[in-house]
Amino acid sequence: MEYGTLWLPPGAGPAPAVLVLGGSEGGTPDDVGAALARAGFLALASPCFGGAGLPAQLVEVPLERFGERLRWLAALPRGPGAARRVRAGGLLGGASRPVAVVGRSKGGELALLVASAYPELVAAVVAYSGSGVGWQGIDRGPGAYRRPARPSWTLGGAAVPFLPFARPTPGQVLSLLGYLVGRPPPSRPFYERALGDAAAVERATIPVERFPGPVLLVSGADDQVWPSRELAEIAVRRLGGRSDAARPDRRRVEHLVYEGAGHLAGPCPPRARGFAAGGTPEANAAAAADAWPRVVAFLRAALAVSTTPEP
Repeated sequence: MEYGTLWLPPGAGPAPAVLVLGGSEGGTPDDVGAALARAGFLALASPCFGGAGLPAQLVEVPLERFGERLRWLAALPRGPGAARRVRAGGLLGGASRPVAVVGRSKGGELALLVASAYPELVAAVVAYSGSGVGWQGIDRGPGAYRRPARPSWTLGGAAVPFLPFARPTPGQVLSLLGYLVGRPPPSRPFYERALGDAAAVERATIPVERFPGPVLLVSGADDQVWPSRELAEIAVRRLGGRSDAARPDRRRVEHLVYEGAGHLAGPCPPRARGFAAGGTPEANAAAAADAWPRVVAFLRAALAVSTTPEP
């Protein structure tokens, strides 16, 4: 089975590994995979839906598929490589290496879920514009509006608890006309209204406390896709500020918040096509420039392997 694109770092010697998860935009996050490879990491870039062995829509995606990717990546030989891309897949045996998970947007939500479901396979998590809550799946298929709400993810064949989208108000329905004139409305209000149901939020909150390793969250305060700062804080509160189990001297969770930045403040952001992302170009660029070296340093420390980025 094909898992995605494996990006190999330059030079010889062992390299720490990262599973990179795409978001609801679809496709393989090769841009982030390539950037991590240049920073000295072995990066497997994988879509969160629509790839081989995955559903065509971001609905009822089995978490087991990402457990498979983690095991495959951990078992890769530790030989030398060049900074290039190869197709990744198949079953391997061999020595295990630590693996971090990096995701953006829905991929950030998925990264926290995968770490919670497979804590023994994950060394660290980075979530850009992610969510500490599991959400309703995103179905763009024909007749989707007639189908009942379904989860984004499953585990063991059962739905992962999720928070359904709030029914739009008349004003929000009217705002959807903006799509017809090239001015898509922000989707953030739909998520914010759903967060008003405290009991439903509690049921859908990701049990990140099951993951004993370090977590880095990155959010833009002006995110107009969903309230990523508030969603990340749900995970922060769930973790309770406890220390990293492996390094009691180090904070277990860190949350970087960038004022004025939007949903596309992460590394190599996809273009905002057909949705309102928020933030200004200046704030988004500043956030990306400040966060990226922090992410790289976090991953190096968490994976406990020295890497040398390519100039």
